[in-house]
This record gives sequence, structure tokens and C-alpha cells, in this order.
Amino acid sequence: MRPFRLSRRAVLRGLGATIALPVLDAMLDDRGRLHGVAHAQGMEAPVCLVTWFFAHGTKMDAWTPPDDGARWTPTPCLAPLDAHRGDLLVLTGLANPAPELLSSVGGPHSRGAASWASGMPTSATGAGGPTFERLAAAELGGATRFRALSVVNAPEAPGVESGSSAMLTNLSWSGPSRPAPATRDPAQLFAQLFGSVRSDGSGGSVLDHVRGELLALQSRVGRDDRARLEEHLGAVRDMERAATPGAACSPGVAPPDATLPPPESARLLLRLITAALRCDLTRFASFALSNALNNSPLPWLGLNDGHHDLSHQDDHDTIVRITRDAMEHAAFFLGELAAARDARGRLLDRCLVFISSEVSDGARHDYRDLPVIVAGRGGGVAPGAHLRVAPHTSICRLYLSLLQRAGARVDRFGLDGESPLALP
Repeated sequence: MRPFRLSRRAVLRGLGATIALPVLDAMLDDRGRLHGVAHAQGMEAPVCLVTWFFAHGTKMDAWTPPDDGARWTPTPCLAPLDAHRGDLLVLTGLANPAPELLSSVGGPHSRGAASWASGMPTSATGAGGPTFERLAAAELGGATRFRALSVVNAPEAPGVESGSSAMLTNLSWSGPSRPAPATRDPAQLFAQLFGSVRSDGSGGSVLDHVRGELLALQSRVGRDDRARLEEHLGAVRDMERAATPGAACSPGVAPPDATLPPPESARLLLRLITAALRCDLTRFASFALSNALNNSPLPWLGLNDGHHDLSHQDDHDTIVRITRDAMEHAAFFLGELAAARDARGRLLDRCLVFISSEVSDGARHDYRDLPVIVAGRGGGVAPGAHLRVAPHTSICRLYLSLLQRAGARVDRFGLDGESPLALP
């Protein structure tokens, strides 16, 4: 009997609801490739490219491993990532030349943020070019529902230094002076990705409205696919409950407005990004743990002064505590990517996650010797090492390398990005 084949674009549909599906065996052809899909440059599995931003730098003496190669020693800042060290490349020596140029416009954080991931000097209206994940999405993102996602774990805020306010609240740019619209609320992102409950006010879960299609699909796929469906839809229900606080207590009534604390909001947004990548809704995403100039307090760390103010007080131990908190969020995301499995294996194995900040030292606004991590094995990267490059090597060479590893046909990017940085 001919095996049941399912389109990669298949979704579960109901009244006012759409649920994306993870990659299933039924979507693969006899060679293990997505059925009917030709990937860029003949790659068996498309690479997912993610940028991950944390603000105001760190203390590099507590970040940089003292030893190179595979036997690098975890430092105080990187300790939260120790469980994932086999999936990490820690890079030392990279610099962003763009915000140092006299022609760049804006305050130190505006310039650093708008040049972060774009590698271009800024103007009065924003970044001088696209961020590298958006450039990849423009070429390679047409096969998915969303070319790219931009997610920021903070409300939009007005600028407080010279330059466009968009430079401080957007870390993803589609082109010169064109910030990519960012989603900032978990409930909004959930609805954007997986649909919402019926608009007639009847409430309920999105899963309730696709139950008929779900039962029909479960009857046609194999045992492993049924297990993957159950796991995926359970995760969707968990995220739905987390994104709509109070809904379970007041059925039939729209949930009240509720603001999650930043740590909880960040984790939910990161789970939703993972779900979007796993379901092949997109292969390109940008995540910012906060706005680029963040002066909110951090009460979960016992810190009532604003983050930006603290970065200028030069309190070494406090800055290390804040960085460790950021890396705990990064470790959470990498754990989600590693745990997300489909018919092709671990999601993290086909991801490239670029983790960095707009400056190395927040008090000095230093754009050299930036804190940089690349996580994942997408494009054949072999992680698990501390890689020290020549001092002041342009970070645009890394961006070019990541673009090429993702399958983009590009031979230069940003300032001094004419040759790709060699990655293991």
C-alpha cells in the first residue's frame, strides 16, 4: 500500500483557529527529505538562523575563558551555559567597526544597537542596512509562512539619547532605516503563530476547534508521528495557558490584561520561537532580552536600580550577576532547541544561534572584544570550543560566515566583511 504523504505546509484548521505541525515522518520522502521541497544549495535540512541580544555588555574578565580550544574553562558569566558547552563556540577578539566611525549618528547605545547584526554605520533614521538574519530571510525565507520573526522582551519605549528611538527598540532591520516590526507580547505572538480562539467570544482552547482534523490525521499517520503530535499539541496548550493568564478561570470571557514579569515573559517568548522553528513556520528569528537601552530594574535579582544605570556604576559583581541572568535565559533557549525533536532529530543541530551584546563594557561603550557565542551545528559547524581570533577582527566576517553556512549566496557583508571567518 502506498504510504500516506503529508505536505510540509499542512496545518490543522478549525473555526477561527490554525495549528501548525512539527515535521513528521509522513512529510519526508524516501531519502529523509521534506517531501517536494528543494532546499537551498541542495542541503538536506534547512538551517535555522537566530540572533539573540542582551543589553549593555558585561565584564570581559569574567566572560572570556582563559584557555583556548575544546578544553576551555567555564567562567563566572558563562557558567549557566556549561550544560551546553558541547554545542557552543565562544569567540574572542571580534569588534564592530561601524559604530566607531565619525559618520555614524546617534548616542553610544543607539549606534551600537543599530549596527549590531547589521555591521553598517547608522544614520539619523536608523541602521545603515539589513541585519544578517533578515538578509538571509529575504533570500531563503520564501518557503515558510513567515520569512522571519522579530521578538523583543520589552514594551516599545521612546529614545533617551540622540538618534532615532527605533534604534534602541529594534534589533532587527529589513534594510536601511527600515526596522522589522517586532512582537513584544507572548499572547500576541501565540496568536500570530498558532491562531486564536473564535472571535465570537465563545472562548476555549485553539485545540478544541481543530479536534476533528486532529483525530482524522492521527488515524492516518504512524505511531511515532502520533507521539510527536501529542507532544507538540501538549506544548501548544501549555503555551496557550501561559500566554492567557486567567482564561481557565473565566471561560467565555476574554482574559484580562496581564503583564508577565520579564523572566517569565522571556521564557514564554523563547518557547514560542522554538515552536515556530520546529513547525517550520519560519527559519529566521531575532530575539532581544530587552530594549537596547534598558533602564528597568531587575527585582528578581534583588536590584532596584535600572540596568543602564548599574552598567555605569562599574560594580563588577553586580554586572556579572546580570550577565549570568542573561545567560540563564540563553541556556533555557538552547535547552528548548535541544529538547525539540522531530523526524530529523534535534532542532539545535540544524540551528545557528548568534548570542551577543551591542558593547563589550557598558560603562566605556566599547565596541571591541565583544562577548560572542555561536550555538548549534547548522551548516556543518562543529562547536565545543573557545576560538580566539586576531584582535579587532571585524565581526562582519562572522556574519558573512553564518550567512554562507545558512545557504545565502552572498560574498560580503557590512564593514570589512569581505571574507568569511573560518569556523570549525
